[in-house]
Amino acid sequence: MKEFYILRHSKIDREGGKKICGITEVPLSDEGIQAILKTASFFSKIAFDAIYVSSLKRAYESAFVIGQRQTPPLKPIIDPRINPRSFGSFEGKRFIDIFAQLGIEYKKENVWQFVMQKGKPYGFEDLQVVAKRVSLLLQEVKKSSLKHVLFCVHGTTSSVMFNMLLNKPIDNFQRLRESNYHKFLFDDEGGILSYHRDLPTINVP
Repeated sequence: MKEFYILRHSKIDREGGKKICGITEVPLSDEGIQAILKTASFFSKIAFDAIYVSSLKRAYESAFVIGQRQTPPLKPIIDPRINPRSFGSFEGKRFIDIFAQLGIEYKKENVWQFVMQKGKPYGFEDLQVVAKRVSLLLQEVKKSSLKHVLFCVHGTTSSVMFNMLLNKPIDNFQRLRESNYHKFLFDDEGGILSYHRDLPTINVP
């Protein structure tokens, strides 16, 4: 059997506003640093064979802390195929400012629908492109001898991975909260035996 854990990086510092931070480098917040220490304590009970992480600093810092709590310490493997989605000309901008610029009423519930479905004219990376690169890594790992694998990723890539593993449409957005994770258990043929969605780690003592 194989176990896959899809973890979203810890909380970031958005510098005073709800900004779009896809491929934009943003540091972990003080709260995020404390949260990832608790997350690492939680995952120290699992002997991972590998930890895969995107090339962005916020994900690598999260994965590195977890890897250091493994016995022996495990160095994360950087793989840009699980980098976050690029949001083109909207990178680093506040949602409220973007909506005002476009003459659209700003409502929290509209934000991710817009980002996921209507961003292509603004240079957003196509979800099919994201899915293609993510799929290549997932297939490699599923065919490997690795049994317990952690993927430390981002909001959109975690959603794409979740949907792909369950054979669901990739635009069925399943937002994973920061420092939370999905867990998948596979049989020897790669079929899913069970999965658990958005499990918390922050409140672990």
